[in-house]
Amino acid sequence: MYDAFEEDAKEYDEQNKEMDDLINQKRAELIALQQKWREINAERINKEKREALAQVITQLPSREESQGVINEIRSQEKDLEEREKVLNEKLEARKELLYPLGLNLAMVCAEFKEDIETRQKRLLEMKAQKGTKNDEKKSSDTPEPETASQKS
Repeated sequence: MYDAFEEDAKEYDEQNKEMDDLINQKRAELIALQQKWREINAERINKEKREALAQVITQLPSREESQGVINEIRSQEKDLEEREKVLNEKLEARKELLYPLGLNLAMVCAEFKEDIETRQKRLLEMKAQKGTKNDEKKSSDTPEPETASQKS
């Protein structure tokens, strides 16, 4: 019986060892499968990202088209800068021409205003003189001679 017990114990130890080896083997396989799953999952995620980027890229214009648009805008910008420069030069030239003209016009207007005021004063004086002459004529029937300065 002792021998049977020893044999059972040996069998049990062998089976236990086989089970431990099998467990270790399956554990290693499981770890390898988990690693492979992570790799496959990462690859799938990267593929989805690449496809999304490819869709975005296909919607965008090509580099050549973009560069052409940029060059066209730069050309337009240079043209506008040149046009602005020409217009500023014209503006400065016209300012130089019109400023003295404006000053002369202001002086002429001031002189006209003075002339008008002077004429109005003369007219008022002449009317006042005529009014006093009419009053004198009524009082005396003798006419007074007019001078040349009073006629103008």
